[in-house]
Amino acid sequence: MSPQKVDAGENDQPGNQEDVQEVFLPCDPHHEESKQQAAGNRAELLKQLRSSDPASGTFRSTGSLTTATGYQTAALLNNGMVLVAGGHSNSAYYMANAELYDTATAAFTNTGSLNFARYLETETLLNNGMVLVVGGYGASPNYRLAIDELYEPATLTPPTLVSITVAPKTSTLSAGTTRRFIATGTFSDNSTQQLASVTWSSSDSTLAQISNDASNHGMGLAVAPELSPFRPPLEASAARRR
Repeated sequence: MSPQKVDAGENDQPGNQEDVQEVFLPCDPHHEESKQQAAGNRAELLKQLRSSDPASGTFRSTGSLTTATGYQTAALLNNGMVLVAGGHSNSAYYMANAELYDTATAAFTNTGSLNFARYLETETLLNNGMVLVVGGYGASPNYRLAIDELYEPATLTPPTLVSITVAPKTSTLSAGTTRRFIATGTFSDNSTQQLASVTWSSSDSTLAQISNDASNHGMGLAVAPELSPFRPPLEASAARRR
């Protein structure tokens, strides 16, 4: 297999010509050279993470993992946090630990552990806000896992979200007709953005109902006879940025 290149910073001084070094790791995690490098180099390199500033195009140091790992995977959650799960370390060939990175505080904290220790699995954010963890390498006869897991975050709402507004605020609809509604969030830095994966609800289903179905998300249905104009009793919560 061809090697995989991983870039890792040696120090945090901007402009240093030796600021980035290249570490080549075989793609096969069971290759002997791969195990040695993962134990001696890559785990420690990945403990000190960096975050990028799109405005300046630079990297800066951010919080460190509580446990140094290599071959872990990550997924961005609806609440703005990052789930980092599994991996390989000096002390454990297969790891079950999982951590959450809080973008607001730039810190990692431990969260619930995987039921089956693994590394090089995939993590996929689902429409309901949960994360599907699939496959990977673990303690099985051929080292490959067929066991999948679901991670459910404690909260789905971004910590910097201040309020949510629903548009249109007023609407004229005859009974049986539909209209799509959108939710816009206002954040602590006074920015606004249309929200994705919101949970819709109606405080009076005798007037209007709204769908949370993935294929018809945010579609409102008028139930009562025409009111012109009226404020739909619709609400949005548990949202994330697009």
